[in-house]
Amino acid sequence: MNFATAPSCPQPGGRPPASTLEYLQWHALMQPRKMAIRVESAGVDYERFYIDTLRVTQAVAREGVQPGQLVAVCTPDPYLHWLLLLACENLRAVSASFLRQEWQATQELLTHADWTFTDEAIDGLRGEQRVLNAEWIAQAMSLPVEQALQFQCVGAAQDEAVRLTRSSGSTGKPKLILQDRHRFEHSMRTLSQEIGFTAESVFLVTAPFVVNGVYLRASACLRLGATVVWGAAASALGSGQVTHVWFLPRVLNDVLQSLPSGWQRPPRLRLAVGGGPLPDVLRDRARAWLTDDLLSGYGANEVGSLAHLTAQGHLLLLPGVDLQIVDDQGLPVAAGEVGHVALRTPAMAKGYWRQPEQSARHFRSGWFFPGDLGRWVGPRRFVLLGREDDVLNLGGIKQSPLPVEDEFLRQPQVRDAAVTAVTGPQGVDLLLVVLVVEEGTDLAALGQRVASQLPSWASPMRVMACRQIPRTVAGKVDRPRLMALLESGVAF
Repeated sequence: MNFATAPSCPQPGGRPPASTLEYLQWHALMQPRKMAIRVESAGVDYERFYIDTLRVTQAVAREGVQPGQLVAVCTPDPYLHWLLLLACENLRAVSASFLRQEWQATQELLTHADWTFTDEAIDGLRGEQRVLNAEWIAQAMSLPVEQALQFQCVGAAQDEAVRLTRSSGSTGKPKLILQDRHRFEHSMRTLSQEIGFTAESVFLVTAPFVVNGVYLRASACLRLGATVVWGAAASALGSGQVTHVWFLPRVLNDVLQSLPSGWQRPPRLRLAVGGGPLPDVLRDRARAWLTDDLLSGYGANEVGSLAHLTAQGHLLLLPGVDLQIVDDQGLPVAAGEVGHVALRTPAMAKGYWRQPEQSARHFRSGWFFPGDLGRWVGPRRFVLLGREDDVLNLGGIKQSPLPVEDEFLRQPQVRDAAVTAVTGPQGVDLLLVVLVVEEGTDLAALGQRVASQLPSWASPMRVMACRQIPRTVAGKVDRPRLMALLESGVAF
């Protein structure tokens, strides 16, 4: 499979934008000893990062990777993973990150990948495979500096594919999304601007590069000459050196629960949260323990960053984002009425990779339909009610599960919560609340206490406990898996 569409060298007057490698070279020459990457306690300055990138690029080239080929990458080593992704960019190959534990979600990718670079061998692949053993890594890193510097990079053209990412997968198997250079660059600039990265930023990575927003933000930092760090979040934040961090809501919740006694808020920190709704209780705890400078956003891999949450609880559209709220026939609804959200941005994908039916369903007439419900509350301000598949249908009345989940999460003994609607023994729709709670919690008393704070539509309600609520790699409740577990009766 070959995605290459651009010529092998820039046309006169049509030079592609500066590549990541060009930025990396600039910083290696201007500030060679500045810290570029820190993984736990090991640091890498810009000069070494630049040289290592060239070494791995040439090692990947020696394998035979060609422009336009699809390269799947899986390794738990974040430094090596990043070097391999940069090597793909330098060779004008299309990179894709995957996690071994998500085999079912990556079968489509691995079935069609031309190359797979992985820490452990995988059986049955169509394309070529390179196992990243110690010998291969040592040989790649031993390339003399003089030979490494001989590599010449030609950046991809604006319409050339550079990255294969994925949807969140909250309503089923993740869908793959092909990004061209234009969309990649636009998304990276937007994310960098909204979180306020500068050359002095220290960005803490809290999720794998499978999460597209994490890779884009880390890449933006690299181009600015900032520092990107990996490590235990509580320890890294406690050092006081981190200036920026982006969390999935679930990861933020876990970090807040892990903070040690005597914790002191970091002296300077901008915290951004995305990938799903941010419960009020979690927002309040983050402000109390981490920072008042908190940014909560709404976005999608298919279209990029879209809106920011205001103090009034509304979402305010970012400049350059168009939104419609329409009825079942695709006609705009009146202000205040609930409808389907439709979006359009300069970073919008053309469709899903190798999924024409899903593309036709979600990409229509120049708009992307994410499957969310919302309503207008003012100029460029709207309220998101949740996903169409998540909205509760109780006796024909549709309600968002988020207020119920938020109310349970306010209880100190509740660690996680998910709400769905099921048919009760008498054929009546009821709320099913699935909780992860502290040992010894009285579920009946907890349910009664919370029910007294909920609107009348939340009754009848059943509460049950589990060990762990199934979630996607993006931290969202995996609704299909949750329902399958409930129907199977298996303890989870």
